Amino acid sequence: MEARALNSGWESGRARFAAVLRSVLSKKPSVLERLLYLAALRNPETCDAFLREHHLVGFTISEVDHAIWEAHLGDFQDWLALNLEEKLADLEYYASREGKPLADAANEWFAPTLLARLIPRRAQAPEVRLFRSDVQLLVTIVAGKD
Repeated sequence: MEARALNSGWESGRARFAAVLRSVLSKKPSVLERLLYLAALRNPETCDAFLREHHLVGFTISEVDHAIWEAHLGDFQDWLALNLEEKLADLEYYASREGKPLADAANEWFAPTLLARLIPRRAQAPEVRLFRSDVQLLVTIVAGKD
């Protein structure tokens, strides 16, 4: 009985944190923007700032980590489900929202160090290959637009 109560408390904490995270992410219309945001939350300092900004205290590292991972995996899979034209449009949209030239944005966001963080932990190998392949194609397409 006690173990069930502890697990129930963990589930409830994770659900509360996940609800706040979903609310924040819902204000980001670009899938790429959400991926970049979630990748940044994998950094403990950024995550701590997020928790303070949204007055989220009392959550365990496990609750926070699991909710971020679930959201990251979901948005990663949403990105993979887009066709190449939709991915390019999403990239263009987010670059324009950030006021960056498309080529600069693509080079920054798809640089090897950041690219690795865009891939969620435990993503399946075929998903990772597809993601990397699509990114290479997008970078090539964007370079050809200049």
